Amino acid sequence: MAFPRHTQQWAIQELSALRRLSLSLPLFGVGAGVVVRAYRWACLSLISAQAGGVLLVLLVGGLALLCGLVTLHLANFTLRSWRWRAPALGAFIAVGESAASLVLTAMGLEPLGSTLAALSDWPAVALGVLYSRVIVVSLFALALAVVVVVLRRAE
Repeated sequence: MAFPRHTQQWAIQELSALRRLSLSLPLFGVGAGVVVRAYRWACLSLISAQAGGVLLVLLVGGLALLCGLVTLHLANFTLRSWRWRAPALGAFIAVGESAASLVLTAMGLEPLGSTLAALSDWPAVALGVLYSRVIVVSLFALALAVVVVVLRRAE
């Protein structure tokens, strides 16, 4: 029947801005990188180096923030796509963090150890961030995938 006698009303569900953003790999990754770098900068700038325990707790909070943002993105997609999506997300997060780091370095605000970073330090920092974020995000996605598979089988 090409023309039904009764029409149905479809409710259009508008996605929230955060949900729409979390669907975009490049935008979400770069934005998450900026957020993570801003959190790191705030922790290192506002807490003295002598408060080692507090600083450690705040930096573990930064890792939890990163993992939470990764979960927010990956939850929109199937497990099969996580194989390529997780490392790509890690790379985009590194791009966002490196861009934020470059801005902070140019403004003379980026801490590097006990001193401030110079523009000549930025390439090494960017490569280190790229390497570490891709590994951390990939390992977290692998652990998250194991949890998802175990919970699905338990149902």
